[in-house]
Amino acid sequence: MRSGKLRRRSIILACEFQDTKEVQMPQVVVYGADWCEDTQHTRAFLRQLDVAHDYVNIEKDDDAREWVKEQNDGRERKPTVKIDDEVLRVPGDEELAARLRAHGITR
Repeated sequence: MRSGKLRRRSIILACEFQDTKEVQMPQVVVYGADWCEDTQHTRAFLRQLDVAHDYVNIEKDDDAREWVKEQNDGRERKPTVKIDDEVLRVPGDEELAARLRAHGITR
């Protein structure tokens, strides 16, 4: 009988845990090229701020390359940075820092 009580309690706790909402941080993705100094600078700046981000080399990903062109009037502007649904085109440090703060990623 005791094991039955433990099992029911475990199930109840598991259900309560599933009902809690998970808070997700905004996703930061840098689209660029390995040889591009601006791309490398942006990635270094994000690392300096301790901002987790994904990097997509558009020279190795045709779909990503086309997405970048769609965001930049047909041009391959590097880096193109996506923070959630916002797209930044070759952002400087000040612009990038301001947008990261606006999204609650940094202070």
